[in-house]
Amino acid sequence: KQRHRLQLPSTTGSAQAPVISQIPNLGSQDMLLARIPQSGYLTFNRKGWSMVTATPNHKIRSEINKTIYKVILIVLVLGIVASIIIVQVVSSQLILPLQRLIRAVQNVAKGNLNDQIEVSRSDEIGVLADTYNQMIASLKLNQKEIEDKNEQLRQSQKMQAVGTLAGGIAHDFNNMLTSIITNADLATDDLPKGSPVRENLDDILDVSRQAKELIDQIMAFSRKAPDNFQSVDFSDLIKGSIKILRSTIASNVDIAFSALDKVDPIWADTIQIRQIIINLCTNAFHAMKGKSGRIEMVLNMEAVRYERMVCKQCLNPGDY
Repeated sequence: KQRHRLQLPSTTGSAQAPVISQIPNLGSQDMLLARIPQSGYLTFNRKGWSMVTATPNHKIRSEINKTIYKVILIVLVLGIVASIIIVQVVSSQLILPLQRLIRAVQNVAKGNLNDQIEVSRSDEIGVLADTYNQMIASLKLNQKEIEDKNEQLRQSQKMQAVGTLAGGIAHDFNNMLTSIITNADLATDDLPKGSPVRENLDDILDVSRQAKELIDQIMAFSRKAPDNFQSVDFSDLIKGSIKILRSTIASNVDIAFSALDKVDPIWADTIQIRQIIINLCTNAFHAMKGKSGRIEMVLNMEAVRYERMVCKQCLNPGDY
């Protein structure tokens, strides 16, 4: 019931109005009001006003191509930015840790075992770094063992050289002692019992025999004397060792010895056991650092039981 006046620009030219069916997107219920040059058609229906545009195809294709180019350009820029970000992440998370591992391994090849890699991750790189640190620790331990073995080898070579030299000297000295003991025995046989000269010769024989025992130890140490195992009274062996020690240990150090009334004999090399006793007492004397004191040796029987043994492969259970 209301009137609406629409002012439209007049169309130019005497072109006849187009047929509705030839107008794109124009429905049968639309009422063509006017044609707007280079824009389209203005229509009206029950739903209201609408504009039907008529754009040439080449313009549409041109706009579509421009849009595609823009999208491609944006995608390329985003791809380049994403690639840079990925390279930075990969470099910081993978390449740099691997480079540190490579430098550490190169240092190991040069003999430097002081490089440790901090493990701050639990992935494959972290596992590899932790394995490297374990390898370095193992190599350090092996290197320390090799150095200790080399030092032991040098000391062994020194002792071997000393033993060879001492063995040669002891062999010559043993020949001289044999001559002294033999002549002292012959002189003793020529003297009557109770002669004061005979007592002096007995002292010479005792000292010469002790000296011969020392020479036997030196020869055993130099591996020139064969092992001589026999049944030995350990108490007598210790008492004889104390006589030898009295000439080498200072007088301000007392050497005491006590033993059970009944001690079983042992099967051993007398010279080697005496050498052990002398070495133990000499080490004890050196531990005193020149001070006065007492070295006490006690000989007992000990029943070793399997459950009390620290080293199961060292001894068999029994009485020792």
